[in-house]
This record gives sequence, C-alpha cells and structure tokens, in this order.
Amino acid sequence: MAIAIQSKTKKMLLVFFIFIALSIALSVVSNKIDERSNYRDMAFQSVSESWTKEQTLMLPVLVIPYEETITEKEWNKSKEEFVLKETKLRKKWHAPLISSKLNIDLQSQILQRGLFNVPVYTAQISLASIVDAASIQTLRQKPNIKLIGGAFLSVVVSDQRGLVELPKVFNTESKQSLNVKAGSGLDHSPLGFSILLPPFDSTLNLDIRITMNGMSSMQILPTAKDNQVEISSPWNHPKFIGSFLPQQRNINQAGYQANWQVSELATGIESMFRGFNSQSIEQSKALAFGVRHIQPVDHYVKSDRSVKYGWLIVALVFMAMWIYELLGKANMTLLHYALIGAALVIFYVLLLGLSEHLSFSLSYFIAVVMSSCIIIYYLSNRSIKKHLAYLWVGFCVLYSLLYFIISSEDYALVSGAILLFLCLFALMASTKSLNQKDQMQTELFNQ
Repeated sequence: MAIAIQSKTKKMLLVFFIFIALSIALSVVSNKIDERSNYRDMAFQSVSESWTKEQTLMLPVLVIPYEETITEKEWNKSKEEFVLKETKLRKKWHAPLISSKLNIDLQSQILQRGLFNVPVYTAQISLASIVDAASIQTLRQKPNIKLIGGAFLSVVVSDQRGLVELPKVFNTESKQSLNVKAGSGLDHSPLGFSILLPPFDSTLNLDIRITMNGMSSMQILPTAKDNQVEISSPWNHPKFIGSFLPQQRNINQAGYQANWQVSELATGIESMFRGFNSQSIEQSKALAFGVRHIQPVDHYVKSDRSVKYGWLIVALVFMAMWIYELLGKANMTLLHYALIGAALVIFYVLLLGLSEHLSFSLSYFIAVVMSSCIIIYYLSNRSIKKHLAYLWVGFCVLYSLLYFIISSEDYALVSGAILLFLCLFALMASTKSLNQKDQMQTELFNQ
C-alpha cells in the first residue's frame, strides 16, 4: 500500500512538470499572438502613410489682417531733442464665429494590407456658419489701425492629405461662390484651407462643403460661440472620445448617429482668442471631441483571451485523466499526459493561424474539432473507449463555454467565475466516494 502511494506521488510530480512545460508552450503561443498583433499595427501605420492619419478638424476662425501704427518718442542725438518715430507692424486679429452647425456623414470602408484589414472612412461634411462683422468694424474705428488684404476664415485639419478636393463655399443668401485657398493662413497651424470673405456689414451666412479622408477617428475642435455637431455612419461599433460626450446618440446594427451641442461657456473659447498663438492652439486641442471606429473584439484579442484560459483547460483535462485513474477506470502513462497536453496546446496555434484567413467563429470550430478528434482517436484503444461519448460531450461543453467567455465583453468575468465554480463542483462530485474507497482498501490491507 505504501509503495503504491509513493508511486502515485512520484507520478503526480512528473505530471505537474509536464503541466509546467505545457504552460511555457502556451506563453510562447501568447508571444506569437503579440508579434502578429504588432504586424497588424505596422499595417495600420502603412495605411496612415499612404491614405491619411486620424483627423481633427478645427472649425472656422475669423482672421482679420491689419497694420498697426505705433508712435514712440525717440532721442535724436544730432538735434538733441525727442522726435516722434512711427513703426508699422503687421498683425492678425482672430475672432470666433457666432455659430457653426456641422453635419458629418462618415462612409467607412476597409483597406487591406497583407493579411490585415484596416478601417478607414471618407467624410462628407456640411458646415453652416454665421460670421459676425463686429470685430471688423471695431478695428476700422481705431485710428492707428489699417485693414490690409481682406478678412478670411481659417479652417485647420490635422492631415491635409485627407482633403480630397478643394472645399466648396457659398453665401447662402446670394448663392455666390467664395474663393478658397490651400493653407489655413495661421502662422502656428498652416495645414488646412482659408476662405476669402467678401465685404459685409452685419452678418454673413456661409455653406461649406468638405470631402475628407481619414482613418479610425474623427475629432472636432469647437471654436464658435455656439457649436452644433452631428456625426452619422454605417459603422456599428463607435467609441465616443474627447472632452464632450454626445447629448443624443442612437446605435444599432445599421450604424450610429450622435449629436453634440457645445457653447462658449463650456469651452472658454474667448480666452483663447485674446492671445491667439501656438500655445493657445495646443491648449485648445484638449477641447476636441468626436468618435473612433473600433473593432470591439478582434481575432487577436480573442486568441489572446483564449490562451489566458489555456492553463485552465490543460489543468481540467489532466485532472479528469487523474480522476479516471483514481477511480480505476483507466491507466494513463506519462506519455499520454504529454501528448494529450500537446494536442491541447496545438489548438491555440491552429486557432491563431486559421483566424488570420477565416472568421474567428469558423476557425474556432475547426480548431476544436481537430484537437478533440485527435485526442479521442488517441484514447480510442484504451479501457476509456466506452466513455468516449461523454468525453466528446465534455469537450464540446468546455470549449463552448470558453468561446462565450472570450467573445463577451461585459460578461467575461462572471462567465469565467461560473466556469471555475462548475469545474470545482464536478471535481468534488466525482471524488466524493474516493475517501470511502481508500478506507475500504486500507481495512482489507490490514486484515
């Protein structure tokens, strides 16, 4: 009896070492998933270099070029008296618009780089803006200031390559088309375009149409006193980002629609225009808001989640094999533990490789069938063969629960906890009679 116990203890230690080796193999598979994921990120970078990067659109800003004459007293050595000296400085006055109402339709598409799919979009932008002439009239009334050139609107984009065509701008009242030039006209943020304004006395209503390419996210930087933004897209996995969340949103399988309304009280935009420079522009970027198109659980994330549960799967299968031995229904050698464990690890390699070419669900199904079939085939010539049907059902239930856990975002933790509880219950139920059996064998040995 003591020799049998020593033999089982030694075998248990060897099985544990096999389990450690398989855990190392699972960590290698996890590193391979990270490596493939890095390749995916490189594909995104490649697309951003040839398509466009993530876009941020700064709404129009009124820019008024002017020349300021500064008169100063200067000591004249030859005349030995103070003389007046005039200095002319060319500056730009910046002012917010009364309102900007923005409507964006993001038409998403997929670009392929090797094995990887990269989501991009083409934005159809309609912008209705109201420009106030108060700032222009205020500057005209100052005796030492002379307006030069003409007032214009400045629109800044983060990646100018995304501007598919020259934006179209119309006066909504006269239907007159306004001139548009490349470049924002701002010294500190030159990317974008500018709109030359005609002379006007009170307000000017403009209709601006922009077609712009982008990748992954679209953000808006509010610069008007009243900003209204509506973004819609057939992409049904949006993530709203930035300093302001939408007041209204509607998300379904057909896509999403979101609305924002941001006032000058929320942005404090007036303070930014008092000292409009590179520092104030950088600070204003913190006010940006918008949407990001995401893939909630891609196949690399799912594969990585499944590998994290790999040690649990191997432990459960080894535990089931050990219990069969303790119950006297089978005699498993160390080679059986090693080869069956290897088949369980190969499942994750198959899953990773197949999911790069097929859908994750189909890849998961094929990998489960292949790994479970080879294990059942390997055990078919042993005394356990009469229980193969139960083994098959056990594999189906176990991998079905694992699939639900790795596919779920909101219920992954509770599902994993329930799985552990069920496994513990099955272990306790199957080993409930072992203590009684050991006592009977001890009594017979003593007799």
